[in-house]
Amino acid sequence: MVAEAKECHKTWDCTTTDSCWDDCKSRYGGIGRCDDITIPFVPRQCFCYYKC
Repeated sequence: MVAEAKECHKTWDCTTTDSCWDDCKSRYGGIGRCDDITIPFVPRQCFCYYKC
């Protein structure tokens, strides 16, 4: 029986798309992306998806 890694995610405030991508890759070895659509008064979020 082979155990597969499940997909996990973390979020934090996004400063730039590049920093989101770099932080996610360096911290978790995953793929990070900032919100494309934002709501007024709510900071953009970096969504980091990684195998855990």
